[in-house]
Amino acid sequence: MRASPAAACHRSHSLDWYARAAGKRAAGIDIEALSDARLLPSPGEHYLTGTYPPLKAMGPADAVSVIDGATAELNLYIHLPFCRQRCTFCHFAKEISASDARIARYLDALAAEIATAARLFGPRQIRSAYLGGGTPSVLPPDDLNRLLAAVSESFPWTADTEVTFELHPQVVRDTPALDRQIRVLSGAGVNRITFGIQSLDDHVLRILNRGHTAAEAIDLIRVLQHGPFSNVSVDLMYGLPHETTESWFSTLCQIVGEGVQKMNIFPLFLKATDPVSWLYSRKPEVFPGRDQRLSTHLITDQYLRDSGFTPGPVLYYSRAGQHSAQQESKFNDIDSVNLLGLGVSAFGYLGGTQYYNQCDIDSYITAALSGRPPIWRAAHLDGDERSRREAMFALRSAGMNRAAFRGRFGDWPEIVLPQLARFARLGLIRLAGDTWVTTDIGAYCVDGMAAALASDAVRRRVDAANAAITEPRKSLLEQHDYSPLGRTPPGPRQVVTAGQAG
Repeated sequence: MRASPAAACHRSHSLDWYARAAGKRAAGIDIEALSDARLLPSPGEHYLTGTYPPLKAMGPADAVSVIDGATAELNLYIHLPFCRQRCTFCHFAKEISASDARIARYLDALAAEIATAARLFGPRQIRSAYLGGGTPSVLPPDDLNRLLAAVSESFPWTADTEVTFELHPQVVRDTPALDRQIRVLSGAGVNRITFGIQSLDDHVLRILNRGHTAAEAIDLIRVLQHGPFSNVSVDLMYGLPHETTESWFSTLCQIVGEGVQKMNIFPLFLKATDPVSWLYSRKPEVFPGRDQRLSTHLITDQYLRDSGFTPGPVLYYSRAGQHSAQQESKFNDIDSVNLLGLGVSAFGYLGGTQYYNQCDIDSYITAALSGRPPIWRAAHLDGDERSRREAMFALRSAGMNRAAFRGRFGDWPEIVLPQLARFARLGLIRLAGDTWVTTDIGAYCVDGMAAALASDAVRRRVDAANAAITEPRKSLLEQHDYSPLGRTPPGPRQVVTAGQAG
């Protein structure tokens, strides 16, 4: 139920109080030691660990062999690459203002891939399905009906299956169309909605080319609170150009005041192929620097905890139970419930193999319509690489239980992965009972830890891929590699202090 207007700017304490508290917490962190160890990245180096091994460390794939050994229960991710505008920070596969014929052809290919997967896999239970993009809500209701029917016919779900759909705040501009879309989604079994807001500063939204206003984002929150979906999550992003601590805290307070129960909090990830990185290379001084970004993380974490939110997987917060079945499964038990990625550029993990679909839309369509899995590159993980991957992702979420790790990999995690001792000495992880979990600063450095856990073999393959890339902005490998490994900042390497930003 929506909070009253009087609560819209509710805060447990003032921004000054939270800033002082963040300063005290930061004073106990050896920032320079973490930076020197490349565990506390600069803004230009900060990047999410999306897969392991990363795309640049994968090789050509025998598509059918990739699916061997897939688990009896699966999570589905389905990628829809169509958007009305290009957000300057977005690095996912997308096509802007595609024609109706182009969208129809893609949906034909996606339906063919779904049917091929169902034929090859046979009966499978579905724990969750996530329709992302791109901007899935650009599809008209008839196309949505067709797509959701194709998925549910091949991979049936139940009322208990978490089915997530991404909206865009632009949808509030056409109330009748939005009403129809909501009816279609609800009728097809969608029970979780997520959408990106990023900021409630209209100046920042224009720089990001988000295509919506702060008012439209708030309107969508309110529409959904009166609709059939009780599970709604929003995305916010800090570290944005011309962002100040005050503007970020105002965004956070307004979202909490509106009664939002779940949110994803991302720092801006700068990637050389994204337009926002071109701005960073020319004007790094308009972006929050390392110190301000760290302070923002600490302020956000404290404020949300004070407001009744509980951290889930790193970057996810909820004050209404489980944040996301798919995210928690992906981080905590992907070897028990594999991830099947469908659509252009979708990546998944099946039977110990990390893989990517074709990342070029035309190549994807051709492969999918041929009746073969449109898998582009893959890497099968042996026991050593699986232990590394498990540590990387477990530390993002529920933590790494020592006894369970020993049972799977034959020895204690500190023996298999000696890097853990250094993380503990630097205050990034701690033991909670028999489980290694991240500390407050560890949550901020989790991707630096992931990079440190990568094997030498994977690093060599990434370095070789980088050496072969002559035009990074045109390289599909560069565009779709979601990993901090082998990355160089997209602009000047100097650290911009908090006082210079804004």
